Amino acid sequence: MKGKWTILALLCAAVLVYTLDRALLGVLAIPIQEETGISDIQFGVLNSAVFWAYAVCVPFAGLIGDRFDRRKIVAISIAVWSLMTVFAGFSCGFWTLLALVSVGITVPQTLYSPSANALIARVYRDSQATAMGFHQAAFYTGWLVSGSAVAALLNNQLLYYGSDNAVAASGVANSFAPLVIMLVIGICQGMQPIAGYNYGAGRLDRLREVFKLAMKCNVTIGCVGSLLVLFVPRYLAMAFTTDEALLDLCVPALRLMLVMAPLIGFTITNSQFFQSIDKPWIAIVTSLSRQ
Repeated sequence: MKGKWTILALLCAAVLVYTLDRALLGVLAIPIQEETGISDIQFGVLNSAVFWAYAVCVPFAGLIGDRFDRRKIVAISIAVWSLMTVFAGFSCGFWTLLALVSVGITVPQTLYSPSANALIARVYRDSQATAMGFHQAAFYTGWLVSGSAVAALLNNQLLYYGSDNAVAASGVANSFAPLVIMLVIGICQGMQPIAGYNYGAGRLDRLREVFKLAMKCNVTIGCVGSLLVLFVPRYLAMAFTTDEALLDLCVPALRLMLVMAPLIGFTITNSQFFQSIDKPWIAIVTSLSRQ
């Protein structure tokens, strides 16, 4: 029994490091660019390559986890991605960093989760919910810590290159954007059970109808949000502040954040729709298209 919980503790530590490691690109974006000399476009390609690598490799990671010893898979994946992370620190250019991050680090990381979750389900049959709970707690702790680190670094960079007002402007933009996204997600959540039911019942006419209606609503919401930040961003920012200097910074921040809002509504609706009709691959592709 004691050995079982030691294994769980190690798995929790591994998933904590795993989630922290995935946030390293965001946390260290500026230092990475300064040391390697890669451009903003190349850094964007690097981030996209990581997401596409996850999308392509995760299904195969599940197949590998079903065919081979999961304990060895977990151990090898942790060892390899840790070693590749060390090597990434010595990267001297874009192509080296791209190969190490998107293949050397990301591919081994995709092997971890399916095998670790299956291993927990097999080893902790009598206490599966408890074991999964601890493992998920470690996962979300990692996301919270890494998210806080990204926010702290962003604020630090805004202070370094701007001022207190730059931090405040970022806060205003990040407060308004979720209002649009939450409306889109709310409509999608209402669409999913209806779409799933009609897909299962073979009512393709009603399936098309609910998809079109949700798409129209969400693209319209995106268009309204985009038009607001294009034509009246100052009035939106005045809901948060009346300081003229801060308002001047809020205008471009809001525009950058939501100028492409119609596409957000389009991609989220597509992704949620295909999830509801059991088309995971299409849902993954449409979800990744937002990155």
